[in-house]
Amino acid sequence: MARDTAPEADTSASSSASTAAPSSSSFDTVVDRSRSNSMKWTFADALLAPDEAAAEPLPMWVADTDFKAPQAVLDALHDAVDHGVLGYPGGATDGYLDAVVNWQAKRFGWEISRDWVVPAAGVITSLKTVVQAFSAPGDSVLIQPPVYVHFHEDVRLNGRHLAYAPLERTEDGYRFDARTFEAAIRPDTKLFILSHPHNPTGNVWTEDELRTMGEICARHGVLVVSDEIHQDLVLNPARTHIPFASLGPEFARASITCTAPSKTFNLPGLQCANILIPDHRLREDFPVSTSAMCSRWSTCWAWSLPRRRTRTASPGWRSCSAICAATTSTSRRRSTARPRSCVCCPRTRSTWRGWTAGASGWTPRRWTGSCSPRRACGWTGARSSAPRATAT
Repeated sequence: MARDTAPEADTSASSSASTAAPSSSSFDTVVDRSRSNSMKWTFADALLAPDEAAAEPLPMWVADTDFKAPQAVLDALHDAVDHGVLGYPGGATDGYLDAVVNWQAKRFGWEISRDWVVPAAGVITSLKTVVQAFSAPGDSVLIQPPVYVHFHEDVRLNGRHLAYAPLERTEDGYRFDARTFEAAIRPDTKLFILSHPHNPTGNVWTEDELRTMGEICARHGVLVVSDEIHQDLVLNPARTHIPFASLGPEFARASITCTAPSKTFNLPGLQCANILIPDHRLREDFPVSTSAMCSRWSTCWAWSLPRRRTRTASPGWRSCSAICAATTSTSRRRSTARPRSCVCCPRTRSTWRGWTAGASGWTPRRWTGSCSPRRACGWTGARSSAPRATAT
């Protein structure tokens, strides 16, 4: 079977999501992206050994789903193209800002002001901007490995150092330890980049954990930069995403929150993000620093989305979450030989999983090489001063 056909989902696992996926929807459409200049599907030769690439594994190394964008988004993009003039945009529209504000209120009960919303070209671009704006060369930035590779590389690229507060590996995942966290802060630590929910461990931080992190950072004068790009994709119905800045005014004033529609609706190609900055002084410094390095305008396509179409697209995230939950459960249950069911790319520390169709359904392909779950995460669990590897 062609590699662009996904393994069947275990429908019994859908109970782990808050809302089951519909039996027939746009999520059922199989899209062949192998000839669409997709980074996800065309980088196998560059990232894997020849024999591994030849096996045509399913690429699971980047957060890019193979679902079509919501029809409301596609309609708005068609309207913009049909207009025929692709000139400079005039900034975010009132409808766009209202959609961002209303989404946070409806999904998370977080009441934000339109003034807080700073549109940007992406979360990664914004993280680099924050590092430049609120720290100086030679300063350190606190992170919690194993964590997204850009948290490592982009800090170093900008002449800053990394302070590591590694999560503690346990039998069922990774755990935050307050003592380890505070001990990692140095006199020159200016920023803490929080992955929330945490990528790649999947931790959905509790209110107590978030408050502890925030209070420790406040004691040391460390600005919290909360990357909440995966806020809508919480698969465990017993857990709820809590925006860091929603904990109270003191947390909001000392933080910058990064959000984007790219993971929720699979729109990374639109290069659009929304940086939420409650404190007016931080908000004033952020675009000044952005303008010094690049244009702060995100793509005009996202701004063309009318509010009514944004509302029409929003129900899709529930179906997406249900499918992700079912697929995750299926992958874990059927990968009985887990150490041999994935290929770990030494350059990106990313995972590629292979599936083979057989009489009993989908089973993991067997690789000549192997990698342990710890290597796939890029962290050994040791309490050393620096991680052995990074993770995506």
